[in-house]
Amino acid sequence: SHSRERMKDPRVLALKANGGTLVIEGGGNVPGELPRYREIVEPDVTVATNATEGHLEGYGTLEAIVADTVAVTAGVPLAVVGVEPPSLATGAGRAALRTISVGWTGADRTPDVLGHDALARPRVRLGGHEVQLPLPGRHQALNALFAWVVAESLGLEPARVAEALARVTVPGGRSELLQEGGLTILNDCYNANPHS
Repeated sequence: SHSRERMKDPRVLALKANGGTLVIEGGGNVPGELPRYREIVEPDVTVATNATEGHLEGYGTLEAIVADTVAVTAGVPLAVVGVEPPSLATGAGRAALRTISVGWTGADRTPDVLGHDALARPRVRLGGHEVQLPLPGRHQALNALFAWVVAESLGLEPARVAEALARVTVPGGRSELLQEGGLTILNDCYNANPHS
């Protein structure tokens, strides 16, 4: 029963009024949560990396998770979406004004992985720039490509984006490499759900 303006976060409104840029991460646990975020934020670009069974407890089915994720892209000028499952990209293609899919296969953009170092950190080519990613795992190449596509859409300087990706950090407990004695330990324990 609230008006649309009263639903909005005042910090989002203030930033939009001043022409700033805001990156917001939204996650959902129950149906309707993600579309509500979309109403509050009114994004210019949305990124939906994938839709997995990570929140089945609240959603019940993968289809319900996909539907909520697709709803975030409704009417958005650009949706950058993954292809896992394929229905995510298909749905976003119908909902958003423009869609760019990112994935290993069957996507508009696929990562160009040049190799991996001894700690499994991928080296990728992004827009003609070779970038050694500082985080381990093949999936980091996909994450970097999502970021690259968004940066391209915003008209950011490619060399600066490449430099930033080479220095990216994440919170502890996520793809964290630890050296203890003669051991290299991968600490990726922030979430017990295998899909996360």
